[in-house]
Amino acid sequence: MLRWEGGQMSADPITVSMPALYCPVVARRYPDAEEIGKESLAWLKSFGLRLPPGQWAEIEAERMGYWFALFTPGAASRERMRLGADMFASIFPYDDAYSGRFAIGTEADAVSWAGRWCRLLDDPQFAVHCDHPVTEAVADFLRRLAEECTDTQYRRFADPLKTYMWGIAWEFAGHDKAVRESLAEAVPCRIYSAGVLPTIGILHASHNLHITDEVFYRPAVRAFTEAASFLIGLHNDLFSYPKEALDAAEDVNLLAAVITEHHCSVAEGVAHLIRLSNQIMTRLVELRTTLARTADNDLLTYLDAALEMLAGHLEFEQHCIRYRRGTAQLPAITITSQPTADTPAEPPAVPTLTWWWHLPEPGRLFKTI
Repeated sequence: MLRWEGGQMSADPITVSMPALYCPVVARRYPDAEEIGKESLAWLKSFGLRLPPGQWAEIEAERMGYWFALFTPGAASRERMRLGADMFASIFPYDDAYSGRFAIGTEADAVSWAGRWCRLLDDPQFAVHCDHPVTEAVADFLRRLAEECTDTQYRRFADPLKTYMWGIAWEFAGHDKAVRESLAEAVPCRIYSAGVLPTIGILHASHNLHITDEVFYRPAVRAFTEAASFLIGLHNDLFSYPKEALDAAEDVNLLAAVITEHHCSVAEGVAHLIRLSNQIMTRLVELRTTLARTADNDLLTYLDAALEMLAGHLEFEQHCIRYRRGTAQLPAITITSQPTADTPAEPPAVPTLTWWWHLPEPGRLFKTI
């Protein structure tokens, strides 16, 4: 369990019973992952990042570029896989600048950085005006992404990344207690601040997909994308909870919000969150099945690639050193390929998620009630 001693969080092993988590896809890895990961680390290091003491050693130990090969095992080429690995290698030092042991930014920085990062995504030459440690590396990645990909593939990554920038500002620059004490309030914040929408968005580039706006923004595809993204964020919060309780207790975390809202134990909070995960995964599979009936090859590839990313992320979360801070970690989880018997059939009691079950008609933003 986690406990306070002398004003500091102390860690004992977390001995909770982990309910079975439903995931019908088995993770696989892109070939040559080890070498690609080493190349990404060397690329990131070449920018001479100005980091707090000890952070670079942790970045190397985390092997982010290597793990990205779990996320997109079906990438269209090694060059496109390497682009995604470079993005992933830089995203955690980007995120760490806001909170935790390696934080260097103030709340005001969170807002000013968000605006500058958004401009950087539309104009990579703007990098000189942003003093975030990984600015030059990200600008280099963006230039290469724009050269390698179509305009649409670039925007499918850049536009949700803009949303992520402002989501980070919402999480770290705000003083809204509700997002830390209520699951219903924490969920919309984490949809944007978990950084998964752009990670799924890069599938268009990594897999060289050509999906029109008319198809991609249909309600069922939007629901699938948002649900897959949120589910990865939910799993992130589940496995990062022990680390964040020690390093960044003020961060918005879905498990922490459940525990606070219901005044429950960690074990009860974990059970609540896994039940929610199983509900969403069941709906995600339903959406994929429905969409696959009329999908062309590119859309079908996108649907399956998103599910593979989700499966790869579960593997990453359980084994990456980032989420294994000494004994403060959750036990291994049991993953089942079949829906669990106790999964509710109705939508979860989280208002902002129910539209995934009640889709509007194509061409309409809201469902007519």
